[in-house]
Amino acid sequence: MKIELPKIKPQRLPMPRLAGVTLMAALVTACNDNGSSNTPDKESKIIPASELTGVWEQRGYGQIIEFGDSTVTVYQSNRDNCLLTAELPLAMADQLLKEVSLSGDGQRFDTLPQRIPTDTHPYTRHKLPQLPESCRDGLQAPTTDYQANYEVFWHTFNDYYAFFDLRGVNWAQTNENSRSKLSEVNDDQALFNLFKEMLSSLDDGHINLIKEDEEFSPEESPAWVRRLYAYFNEQNSDETLREDFEAQSEYDDFSAFYESRLLAFYNEINDKNTQNLIDYLNEVDCIANDQICYGLIDLDATGKSVGYLLIESMLGYGEDEDAPFETHFQALQAALDNAINALYNTDALIIDVRRNNGGYDSSAMEIAGRFTQQRQLAFSKKAHYPNGYANSHEVFLAPTGALQYTKPIYLLVSGSTYSGAEIFSLTMRSLPHVVLVGEPTGGILSDSLDFQLPNGWEFSLSNEVYSSPQGEVFEYSGVPPQYEALYMQPEDVYAGKDSGIEKALSLLE
Repeated sequence: MKIELPKIKPQRLPMPRLAGVTLMAALVTACNDNGSSNTPDKESKIIPASELTGVWEQRGYGQIIEFGDSTVTVYQSNRDNCLLTAELPLAMADQLLKEVSLSGDGQRFDTLPQRIPTDTHPYTRHKLPQLPESCRDGLQAPTTDYQANYEVFWHTFNDYYAFFDLRGVNWAQTNENSRSKLSEVNDDQALFNLFKEMLSSLDDGHINLIKEDEEFSPEESPAWVRRLYAYFNEQNSDETLREDFEAQSEYDDFSAFYESRLLAFYNEINDKNTQNLIDYLNEVDCIANDQICYGLIDLDATGKSVGYLLIESMLGYGEDEDAPFETHFQALQAALDNAINALYNTDALIIDVRRNNGGYDSSAMEIAGRFTQQRQLAFSKKAHYPNGYANSHEVFLAPTGALQYTKPIYLLVSGSTYSGAEIFSLTMRSLPHVVLVGEPTGGILSDSLDFQLPNGWEFSLSNEVYSSPQGEVFEYSGVPPQYEALYMQPEDVYAGKDSGIEKALSLLE
């Protein structure tokens, strides 16, 4: 029997909706295009997005936009099929894409990051001579035809998922095995179960499959959670648990009883771990909707002053979760101003992202910019598509805020450092005064690219390859620390210790 402890889920950025279909805004906020050229086009011009005409493809993302006289039509495509997902008034193009940079030859346009604050670089679309035939004669949602939904599902992963080889999965063999079972599918649940089976060998937290009443991701729990599970089983034999089960009356089912005991253990050790962290600090202030906390570590005996900065997430900094991104971003900037001002005169700083489950890259870059005084390459990224990869796009880190902290920094990471927090870790890793301490991060650096099935179900996949300035790829393996410190090791927690903080403090000169 295996009952998982609660998972720290990677953040999936919200996708705007209209009558159950994907809005074009998803093309802006939910994915990053790597197909833009690094060579400026001197003949390009800035125009409102509503002045665009014709059909445009975003390479590596399975999306085609058609600008008509009064409407914008959005398609989701792969080499085998095409699905119309949204038809919007032309005026919405200006609301969503704002202004764009149109190339001199009129064959490419780039979005402008300065107009769209969630972006860290331009998004590129290339003009097509006409709408592909598969889109002209394509699927119209909704349809519950099991064969049609299977084809969209398999072909979309086949064309855009970037990590089959890295994760040791033969997707063609998966198709051969699964297609033979399609004839046995006679209801929606059977189809959902078949798709789950197809995805089960991909340990990727950015893969999600969602229907009305069920969601599935093939991600495995991080190493620290698995260690807690093993520790619980070592401390509680099956014989003892069954005796305790027989002696109680609250649960009729042993599995439910077992899960309740496991969760009680998890809550106990999690609370103890939190208290241990608090005990290290002289004082702590939590701001920005409690996503940013900072304080000073009690080191009176050493004569050194060490700051502590906890970053819980790369989104959600304002009290109103439905507020525009700009509102949350301004709250983040104000919180960082407060934290850096308070910690600026310390001798060293510990930054903790061990439970940061991600969010926006732009938030990660804003935070990292508080720790450098020069512009430098942070990472490059490219998107997978049927003919290989779109052009690699470089993203640079630049100083942000009035003050930049450049004294020794120890960045604490774990297997629950996910997504946007991994981009932060990847970026910080290149700074000469930063040392990573902990365990490899979660290994899901790619953004989560969202798609829709003809029957209305949703799914997402990882299509982007992030590389360090040295060309290293940490998808699946995670961004590695320079020094190991196991997170939430039960023996350490019960002894009142935080292994990450202890290791960081031991590295102080």
